[in-house]
Amino acid sequence: MIQKRNVLSHEETLHFGNIVASFILELTKYKKCKSIMVYFPKDNEIDTGKIISHSFMYGKRVIFPRYNSQNGGLEARSVCCVDRDLSPGSFGIMEPESGNSEIVSLQDIELILIPCVAVNKQGYRIGRGGGCYDRFLSFAGKHNCKIGLVYDFQYVTDFEVQEHDIPLDMIISNKGIRHFEKTSLIELRKSDKYKKERCNNGKFIY
Repeated sequence: MIQKRNVLSHEETLHFGNIVASFILELTKYKKCKSIMVYFPKDNEIDTGKIISHSFMYGKRVIFPRYNSQNGGLEARSVCCVDRDLSPGSFGIMEPESGNSEIVSLQDIELILIPCVAVNKQGYRIGRGGGCYDRFLSFAGKHNCKIGLVYDFQYVTDFEVQEHDIPLDMIISNKGIRHFEKTSLIELRKSDKYKKERCNNGKFIY
């Protein structure tokens, strides 16, 4: 997945990012929300520039994640200007500077846009491998709409799901929008709807 994403040209990433943005801007949840958490793309992740610009233009509170090296988690911080308030942080990802941003409670964030390496048919995602988003999203409530942004080739049927993984509410790709049922990992394991296979290490594949 990463290799396939990495070979995309700059023009292609902008093109696909604009398509994804067009779907987001038409969402009723987006139109009604007053706050949105986005990410600054790295390594050809879905481009969020159009979404960020539109959100500022329409007076939404724009929030970015900032890595907290002390606890290995994410902080949500609102900014007023991307060019002024963001700088390269942990892992080379653009994130808010502590002096130019304000910490925001997760309870005050309506939409959360999340980068993904892959997403399966139950809405579980693979990220960069650090588990930062999963730890952050473990405190999310029903009012926090979790949206993964992906290229169509990043939607796959099967991969390992771990206990700490948090499912998304929907994904948006260059092919459209896909919603997921709100089903917990425990409920999935009890359900006959999905084929379950126990791996040697005790993890499950769906």
